[in-house]
Amino acid sequence: MNASQCAIFHELSVNLDYHVLIAIKSGLCLAAAIRVSKQWKSYGVRFLVHSNTKILFRFYYLLNIHYSLVFGFLFLGEFVRLRFDCFLVDFRYLLLTRCVGISSIVASHHVILVISFERLYSSFFPAHFERNSSKSLAVFLALTATISSYAYSIMKLSDDFRLFYAEILLAFPNPKIPQNQEGFDALMRTMVVSTFISLIMFLIDLRMNFFRKSSSLSSLAVSYQISENRRIVLTLLPIELTEAMLGFITSFAQLAFGKFIPNPTPIEHQMFLELSTIVQHFPLILSFIVQYSMKQSPLPSPPINMSLERLYS
Repeated sequence: MNASQCAIFHELSVNLDYHVLIAIKSGLCLAAAIRVSKQWKSYGVRFLVHSNTKILFRFYYLLNIHYSLVFGFLFLGEFVRLRFDCFLVDFRYLLLTRCVGISSIVASHHVILVISFERLYSSFFPAHFERNSSKSLAVFLALTATISSYAYSIMKLSDDFRLFYAEILLAFPNPKIPQNQEGFDALMRTMVVSTFISLIMFLIDLRMNFFRKSSSLSSLAVSYQISENRRIVLTLLPIELTEAMLGFITSFAQLAFGKFIPNPTPIEHQMFLELSTIVQHFPLILSFIVQYSMKQSPLPSPPINMSLERLYS
């Protein structure tokens, strides 16, 4: 087994295309982590309006930075590993690195799903949301989405945690192996379904906030809540659409690879994996979207007597 993996390793170590690809991917991921971190430190999340959305988006920022760092250093380590002679990868190392990075991608997507649900609720019940919004609840929902995403993703990628006890040596850092193929495909299908649900919720948000006739009897606080919703929806629109597009491409590519490319060589499989997992580079795109949002007009100030109205509503 190790002899055949060493033969693949030697073929991989002299493949110039693979070297260039992982070097570029490492540079892009590390650049994204640095750029998003500096952006977060300099501007915070003030391009959003509501405090609950700001809390949720901080979790989203943190998860994007985390998986950018994980993949950046993973590819950098891979570039160094190829300099050695038959330096095989223990799959347990991949579970603690690449698979954790995949889990962060899943978790960040589910945090966006929570933000979509929060905006949807505030669109249907603006008065109730304005009176009863809770920062503690926002933190709880973000933590629940993050922890459950990590647990589910690692469970699927480790074959119900059994692969933590197995010694499997690989020539390349591929998270999909025969032992976890069913779980890996289930995770990709889950991502496709949850992305579709997120888009449906977001489209309903657009319908409720921009195409619904507002009542002339709405209170001042409710009117400002609707204004907040519109600004947040417009800010999140390019973020959600871009993430959904990249997520769909990545998930469908992983599910369809074996069906459209029969009997691929290990090198072809690995090259396809690295070329098709473009969702890893979403944080870099996110940083440019946020930069554009920061250049927009300053946030509108709430009505002066809105706080008095909240006291008596």
